[in-house]
Amino acid sequence: MLIRNYYRTAVRQIARSRFHAGINVIGLSIGMAFTLLIALYGWSEWRVNRQFKDAGRQYILSSQWKDPNMGYPVATLGPLATANPVKSLKIE
Repeated sequence: MLIRNYYRTAVRQIARSRFHAGINVIGLSIGMAFTLLIALYGWSEWRVNRQFKDAGRQYILSSQWKDPNMGYPVATLGPLATANPVKSLKIE
């Protein structure tokens, strides 16, 4: 009974001011769409590399070339060696 009363009131209000009701519906749909897009972006960023074992210990090695046209910034020329506990290593 109460829901039917709310429905009738809503239909009457929409019939009286169609322009304002349309603006409200369009604004609500745009707001919901952007909220979903932001949530999807956050979800995809959170899932990156989650399938790997020890995902929290993954790192990216980047190369700094002397000549900027020499190669890609994230590249290695061959397989990497295993890590050794070295205090400081500076390669130039």
